Amino acid sequence: MILITGCTGYIGSRLCRHLLINGYKVRGLIRPSERERANSLIDLGLIPYYGDLADPLSLHEISDDIDLVYHLAGIHSTYSNTYTLYVQGTINLLNSFSNKPRASIVFTINISMDNSLIKNVLNYEFVFPTYNLTILCVNSFRLIRISNFS
Repeated sequence: MILITGCTGYIGSRLCRHLLINGYKVRGLIRPSERERANSLIDLGLIPYYGDLADPLSLHEISDDIDLVYHLAGIHSTYSNTYTLYVQGTINLLNSFSNKPRASIVFTINISMDNSLIKNVLNYEFVFPTYNLTILCVNSFRLIRISNFS
């Protein structure tokens, strides 16, 4: 099964819709405040998982049956909120996969973010080095860099 974080966002909703229409089984991480935005995807077959990347306790069963993760969650807000999502939220997500270290994870970073946030994510010492982790750095939907860690 595929997990998409940010499945109600611009890129995530389009990827989710494409995968569902093509017969893939998809679970979407949905913040409680985004329930209504997810209804059209749920109608297509999305399996909702209600939680928040900022709350590690809400992610305790998110990795069940997941083989591939598209980590597309994003936010444009205060520095603190952006840091919480991109850095701490990513760490929380990766830690929730500690029992499934072979899951492949594709993580996008909006390069327009503050450079210090990007460095925090790219330089994080991942506790579980057996991840197949691909980091895509994008700017205005243009691919800047791909980093693979496995």
